[in-house]
Amino acid sequence: MVIVNARVRQRACLIGATGLAALVAAPVAQAQTASVRPGNNISVFANIGFIAGFGYTVGSTVKVDLVRDGHVIASAGGPAVDTPDGGALEVNHGPEGAPQPGDCWTNYTPRVLPGDEVRITGDGGTDTALVDDIRIAGAPYLSGDDVIVEGTARYADQIPIPATLATLDSGEVRNANPRVRANPTAMERIPGTDDGWRATYEAAQNYGVFSNPGNVGAAAVRGAILNPDVGHSMGYGHTAPLPAVTQLADGIGDQSGPALGCEASRLAPQNAITTLSDDVVNIASGDLTVGGVSTAATEVSVTLDDENGTTAPVEVAATEGVSGAWSATVSRAQLESLDDGTLTVSAGFGDATLSLPKDTAAPRISATPAPGTYTGTRHVGLNSDDVAGVFYTLDGGASRLYNGTLVEVGVGTHTIVASSTDAAGNPTETRFVYVIGAPADPPAAAGAGGGQGAVLTTAPTAPSGLAGPAATGSAARKQYLRSFATAPRVKRSRASKRGIRVIMRVADDAALVRVRVYRVLKNGARLLIATTYRVPSKAGLFKANLNAPILRRKLRVGNYEVDATPGASRIDLGTTSRYRFKVVRG
Repeated sequence: MVIVNARVRQRACLIGATGLAALVAAPVAQAQTASVRPGNNISVFANIGFIAGFGYTVGSTVKVDLVRDGHVIASAGGPAVDTPDGGALEVNHGPEGAPQPGDCWTNYTPRVLPGDEVRITGDGGTDTALVDDIRIAGAPYLSGDDVIVEGTARYADQIPIPATLATLDSGEVRNANPRVRANPTAMERIPGTDDGWRATYEAAQNYGVFSNPGNVGAAAVRGAILNPDVGHSMGYGHTAPLPAVTQLADGIGDQSGPALGCEASRLAPQNAITTLSDDVVNIASGDLTVGGVSTAATEVSVTLDDENGTTAPVEVAATEGVSGAWSATVSRAQLESLDDGTLTVSAGFGDATLSLPKDTAAPRISATPAPGTYTGTRHVGLNSDDVAGVFYTLDGGASRLYNGTLVEVGVGTHTIVASSTDAAGNPTETRFVYVIGAPADPPAAAGAGGGQGAVLTTAPTAPSGLAGPAATGSAARKQYLRSFATAPRVKRSRASKRGIRVIMRVADDAALVRVRVYRVLKNGARLLIATTYRVPSKAGLFKANLNAPILRRKLRVGNYEVDATPGASRIDLGTTSRYRFKVVRG
């Protein structure tokens, strides 16, 4: 299931002046290489490291790469969210609330430089554009009562951008207090330059103001536009509807760095490993590409090592570009030589170490009772410690998500095919065959039956919500766990990737265990954030990984409680055991 982030963010400087309507429709003469599919848009705010792609299917996966000298030096990816301009991925814009996949650059926030290629992949294709060189050079100044803003503008191929309102159509100033928005009223080439532009906010034209809800006077408007710390911007294509390419300088000078909420992706140092082509090495992984930046004079090499001190590390040489961007390819065969676990990717300089999980073990799914030959109807439970969601088919029927309701198999031969994919992306499919014979006489007690294979020691249970046979013997007792615990403290980074692991000791009459996770609020109240049912394969020690994606997202820093309740069925539960734990920073 794709979780769609439905947040809507206002872009920085959409033109709003009615008097500029004709300019909105004017074509933008681009002297750069761009390949953007109809209906899509690439927006580049280079000096703040904000890049967005618009026009993609909401909920579909979109990936943004920043490419320099043919090497990928920064990446981000996630589901396209709904915006007024269509499905979009906006990287380093400043997420509302906790950042979601694609809101921030992975590992590091890059400095976006003129000539870099923006490559956005989504909806079965790739859109590209080169980064132009548009800058606001210095603080605004007065010429009489007019306010002047100056800078330079060249396309990616260094051809100067014409200094006209019809070409640099997205100049703007935004001020919060007083609330004023205005567009330049005149644009000209700075004498003696071939790329300098001069934007004028003319007093005689009311400074180009198109939004002044407080009706502040001319002096206040002039002061707002003169303020170098307000939202000055200059560029083209930030219009409605969006053209194929939008490029702006947002603010004065270089303001590279993580946006609010993306502080974990700090500004990339001069020497660093910045990108890995895979988030995890799994069964399906091919070669791994490692990318980075460097100002070091020596040749760059990359080393991968596992946690096993007896295996030899893998070292590969990188290919470097003239700008200092580089990449190295580690073959699948070389990856195979390293053990599963956490791989350390390093280079011989600077801030150059990243961690890469490796998991090439297919997940396991078990069934209780075990497949085999039985007499009389059986109710089968499916369980896995390795995956969060198990799908199954019965005798080739429709695929269903296993939710803890036991699968009934009656007289005849039946095949249950269970499949899932673990957190590392490894798929599995397991077949369970049951041969069920008709009983000669009605069973004298619940759980009775002949034949080969394991037999349930509890009374057979009907599907959830339906009445089953009355429990007798051990099932009639109030069930409880003989022990129950989890780690008292877990780091946020680990919880977000792996969830939590619970360990319990169950009696032989527990057909299933209900597990609930609560967030404990400051006032002591408990907020339920997840519920799951697990089927122990046998009595005794039972371990379960609680790693559903929705739970991992909700495990933020704070206090929690996990409860476990054994039972004969979902409606026949016993005594609840509780354990408090904390999610801490790290």
